[in-house]
Amino acid sequence: SQEEAKQQFKSSLEKLSALVNFNGGTLENKYLETKTEYENSMLYLKHNLNAEAVASIKDELTIIRADITSLINDMNVSIAEADKFVNSLS
Repeated sequence: SQEEAKQQFKSSLEKLSALVNFNGGTLENKYLETKTEYENSMLYLKHNLNAEAVASIKDELTIIRADITSLINDMNVSIAEADKFVNSLS
């Protein structure tokens, strides 16, 4: 019916508005934290590159890799949600 079509359109418009106005939320915060951690680690290593720092590079890289993997997984979830929304429009 026309009323159902109006309601479906309104619902889709609200979902689109929420998606367009998305400010990044926890995903953006996690990205910024990971980026900051990476930059701080690189700055530390640059200024303190000695035998002890060289040995700690492996530990730092392991932590950063884990953070990046987690971030990529979160991004994939967000992408899947966006794809689901886009597919619901057709």
